[in-house]
Amino acid sequence: MWKKIKSKRKQLKYRGTECLNCKHPLDLSDRYCPKCSQINSTKRITFLDLIRDFFDTIFSYDSKFRKTIWVMFRYPGKITKEFTLGKRMNYSNPFRFFLSISFLYIIILLLFIDLWQIDDFVNDKSQDIFGKIPSTEAINDSIEKELADEDKETREKAKQFITINSANKKKESQEEAEKEANQDSVQQIKDSIHYFNAPKFFDSISQNVPRIIKRIDFKADAFHYGIKQKKIYSLDNLLKDMRLPHSWENQISYKFAFNKHRIKNSPSLYISFIINKLPFVIFFTVPFLAFFIWLIYSKKKFLYMDHMVFCYQTLTILILSILIWTLVTLPFGESSFSATLFLILYFYNIIYLYKAMRRFYDQSRIKTFIKYVYINTFFSILAVLFISIFALISFIMY
Repeated sequence: MWKKIKSKRKQLKYRGTECLNCKHPLDLSDRYCPKCSQINSTKRITFLDLIRDFFDTIFSYDSKFRKTIWVMFRYPGKITKEFTLGKRMNYSNPFRFFLSISFLYIIILLLFIDLWQIDDFVNDKSQDIFGKIPSTEAINDSIEKELADEDKETREKAKQFITINSANKKKESQEEAEKEANQDSVQQIKDSIHYFNAPKFFDSISQNVPRIIKRIDFKADAFHYGIKQKKIYSLDNLLKDMRLPHSWENQISYKFAFNKHRIKNSPSLYISFIINKLPFVIFFTVPFLAFFIWLIYSKKKFLYMDHMVFCYQTLTILILSILIWTLVTLPFGESSFSATLFLILYFYNIIYLYKAMRRFYDQSRIKTFIKYVYINTFFSILAVLFISIFALISFIMY
């Protein structure tokens, strides 16, 4: 079947005497240009040619993609060692390969993982907290029904009793939910006061709050009230309604308030936004980790770029492991098989890093283990730091 649709571009009758790409002179026996490596063919490309070339790059016997994955999993640190020694034709570029695997994982994650269930969880949680507390209208209706036949004096006394008794019952059975609801109500009242007295409130903040982050936080709460309660989403309309001038601090405060509203109502979109940016974050975090490893192995004759290649290759295995776990466990959902596979891949990555360090840096087991602990500790601190910075930047840019 495959032979029937196999491209004829490499046949002798389509070969030329000059490279169409770089104009290098060619012989009819040249299947590829010796200067730029482009195929020597004058035949126009068809749709089947594009499909065939795509699958050839992945499944052909000399495929760099397939060989890179196999050697990376089978021999930790081997590709890094050979790549730094100049043996690079048989393997994919480590930087491009890392980004390709990262983007593949993002596509699969966004296609097959149901992030919308996070929105359902948040909405259900909100209903659990506030849905258990009867509304003011419901309490009033209940009181009117109970006291329909009572005289005025009895009705007043009973009304006080029922109100107090109802409050006590709610306090006993729903103490935590009521506490959260009351806190939210108190905060909402404060925000409403600040919103309707925005010019005076903002002037007071500017004069009495020296820290800019704290000022932005206070102002964002007032903006959030207008966005949530009054349904005013435009910055210009919000500033007009609050009688406030345009300023960079007000714009940042509005941005914080608006993003807070969006994330609270639909956290899945924010998570998707973060996931799309993660490969770039990891890509630009690696140079700091490579610099730390360079300091640890300063006595070894390694270049800084050698450590960069090592880091990208190791992190590629980590992402590939997560990708494999995601694809394999999709049909099973949350099960003992998924948990078992996760543990296997987790311990595999722990062992993999140690073996890769042993093979690439060629030191004793004791020295490798000590530096292994150092690198993992530093990487954990670096990950927390960069994730925090990234979360803040993502929140601002969202």
